[in-house]
Amino acid sequence: MANGRTAGLVLLSIPLFVLLLIALLFFKRWEGKPPEFQAVEPAGKYMGRRGDIVVKVREPGMGLRALSLSITQGDKTVPLFEQKYDGPTWWKFWQSGAAHEQTIKVEAFEPRRNGLKEGPVTLVGQASDWSWRSFGQGNQITWQHALTLDLTPPRLEVLSGPHYINQGGSEVLIYRVSPDATSSGVLVGNTLFPPCGERFASDPNVRFALFAFSFDWPATTPLRAVARDEAGNEIQVPFSYKVFPKVFRKDTINLTDAFLANKVPEILSYSPGIKEQDSLIKSYLEINGKLRQINNAKLTELSRNSAPQRLWTEPFLQLSNSQVEARFADYRTYLYKGEKVDQQVHLGFDLAAREHYAIEAANAGKVVYADNLGIYGQTVVIDHGCGLCSIYGHMSALEVKLGDTVKKGQVLGRSGTTGLAGGDHLHFSMILHGVQVNPIEWWDPHWIEKHLNDRVRPLGGAK
Repeated sequence: MANGRTAGLVLLSIPLFVLLLIALLFFKRWEGKPPEFQAVEPAGKYMGRRGDIVVKVREPGMGLRALSLSITQGDKTVPLFEQKYDGPTWWKFWQSGAAHEQTIKVEAFEPRRNGLKEGPVTLVGQASDWSWRSFGQGNQITWQHALTLDLTPPRLEVLSGPHYINQGGSEVLIYRVSPDATSSGVLVGNTLFPPCGERFASDPNVRFALFAFSFDWPATTPLRAVARDEAGNEIQVPFSYKVFPKVFRKDTINLTDAFLANKVPEILSYSPGIKEQDSLIKSYLEINGKLRQINNAKLTELSRNSAPQRLWTEPFLQLSNSQVEARFADYRTYLYKGEKVDQQVHLGFDLAAREHYAIEAANAGKVVYADNLGIYGQTVVIDHGCGLCSIYGHMSALEVKLGDTVKKGQVLGRSGTTGLAGGDHLHFSMILHGVQVNPIEWWDPHWIEKHLNDRVRPLGGAK
């Protein structure tokens, strides 16, 4: 009797198990979450004259069945994308489809060419998945994203000129830009130099930008004033300028075993990003090449995070009582045991006075770096605002700290031989928005007056 009851329970449990298995297999096909849309580009509320449209679609359930994207304005519809996708195979009907994510990218879309006008438009996305919901049509969604077409670029007028620029030097541009511009500046090749943050009571739409022309850029590199609005509309305006090419000095440095033994271990001790090699000369080449790039990238970062306003008012100061031992953009060839092993460019001035000489701040500003910096040894970097920084390297002692506000002529520390210095001196350099520039112009009161003050003074006081 007991055996019969057990057999009955077993027979009853088999169909229940089968039903449970079928329910589990079919359950996923009845999931009820529709696909999800995300607008990536345009990232704001506006679309300009020409730009990319990027929309990401994610389907968390059974996979995409169909997807489309269009842009509408009134009764006009412009199709942008349409695609259908394969679903699960019949013998694995419980599994998800292959397409779970899709990025729709419409490159360089031009609204005017597609018959659209300035004003409101709507991105419309439609998607369905392979769920068995809605009589087998799947979960469906219609997504809308409102935008405003702005097809008019900002207005831009250059007010200064002519402009005379030395290769490796700096210059100043004055221009007026309309209030709808969200960014502007001077474009040198592909490098943008933004304006200073100062505004003037006489005309709050006037800007001035300090810009540089790198020592290694061809003299034919184009220069333009540029402005862009929130919709991405851009205007580029040429201006009057003349670039004076420069031929920079060449120098030869002989590396000795004594110098390598003195310098390499010291620099490796505070430069964890550089690995020690199997010889001093190989380690030196890592320092002189790779570490130099790392250090200069740090200087670029500091200058691009500069205060928006000028922190100085007077010409810059060359180290007092100093003699010039090396100049800006000297091309250096390095010899070891009579063989050429490296070539680098020296982006600054080497200034020598007495041993452990008091190093003065070239101008007023804020200390944004005070520590060891690879090839430069113990280094102070002062931010003078508007993207302009001065660099003081090879120091034996520092008398300022990060965050200090300094005055022109204030003692920052003492000269020394830290870093790659062969003797006691100061490495002094200047960097403007990531481009190292010749300091000689900034030391020249006449240059400051003619290129900067004579152009900015007529604008009146700051607002």
